[in-house]
Amino acid sequence: IECGKCLEAFSVQLVILAIWKQAVNICHAQAASASEPNLSQETVGRRGHITSHYIDILDAPRTTALEGQVACSTIEKDFLLEVGRAEELARELGPVD
Repeated sequence: IECGKCLEAFSVQLVILAIWKQAVNICHAQAASASEPNLSQETVGRRGHITSHYIDILDAPRTTALEGQVACSTIEKDFLLEVGRAEELARELGPVD
């Protein structure tokens, strides 16, 4: 990838990482408040940043603790995959002055 395109791809990847980080934060907040019936206001404010698929899993009244753990594990795994992609792009970029 040419330098300009690689820098642009890296910038986009950083935005993607920020979105996934919010998903991880929401997941952890949900796990911390598992005994409460409703999501905290902070968590509700962040909901627009992740796909409705994960929100449905985390919000479902029938969701068991195990299902919530599986969803969080999947979100964390996807986040780590995106970190790996960012690292690959950073290596392609090399040192930037």
